[in-house]
Amino acid sequence: MRTNIVASRVSITPSDSVNIAAPCHGVVATGAGNVVLVFPDDTTITLALTLNVPVTGYLFKRINSTLTTATGISGLRYGE
Repeated sequence: MRTNIVASRVSITPSDSVNIAAPCHGVVATGAGNVVLVFPDDTTITLALTLNVPVTGYLFKRINSTLTTATGISGLRYGE
């Protein structure tokens, strides 16, 4: 059974075409700014991230580089 507890973190390099290896459920950044999340159905949402404050509850496959200004971006994955 999946939990809503973050179990792992992966570094993400924003790209407009290359998906991350496995979808993530949240995002955090060491440098504040915007991130453009790409959902499995290819729709997007832009989130404003604050320094080191995780945002969870979004299943996404990529972070677009266009319009993303946050730095030090990591994806968060829930545990099983």
